[in-house]
Amino acid sequence: MLRAWRVYRQVTERRLAQIAGISASYLRMMELGERAGSVQAWNRISAALEVEKDLLMAYPQASRKPLATAPASPTQVSPHKSSRRAVKQRANREGISMVKAWRLELGLTQSSAAARMGITPNAFGELERRSNHRVSTLHRAAHAFGISIQDLLP
Repeated sequence: MLRAWRVYRQVTERRLAQIAGISASYLRMMELGERAGSVQAWNRISAALEVEKDLLMAYPQASRKPLATAPASPTQVSPHKSSRRAVKQRANREGISMVKAWRLELGLTQSSAAARMGITPNAFGELERRSNHRVSTLHRAAHAFGISIQDLLP
């Protein structure tokens, strides 16, 4: 979708990369699905193209690797707006990441959340401590938690 929006807005790869502060080759790899891109890069591109991030971050599923394991529970969580608000408030109040706030909201241990994502508990712990995540990582976490990627953004 990124390339479609860039073409629609009549912006060259080189110009968009310059505005977003990234290299043209990095932008090209993001467009082709070869690189997921950082959240900061997506924010800058979104602002430059004046397009919502969720529209830009849509990508063809065929070009992405599937999760190593399926979520432990087939039940998809559909949090209400009040739950989303409460999670965001908790993250801000306690100074924790949105990933950790959602894990706690869903009553998951680090081990069970890691198993849903197909990663080790140590890797998941590192994921919770970081605030700068790749978009592909956020997609995996959102899928594992049964929520939208937007719910994981601060």
